[in-house]
Amino acid sequence: MSAMLYTGDAFPDLTLKLIGGETFNIPPSLDSKYLIAIFYRGHW
Repeated sequence: MSAMLYTGDAFPDLTLKLIGGETFNIPPSLDSKYLIAIFYRGHW
């Protein structure tokens, strides 16, 4: 897989672990034609 996405590329499948132990799958869990993912690497 390429490190970059370009216009028209398919969004890669991601599985995120939620705090409660469940998982959230992107993009199958989202019902949208458009998708933007922003990740904040917080420092608490």
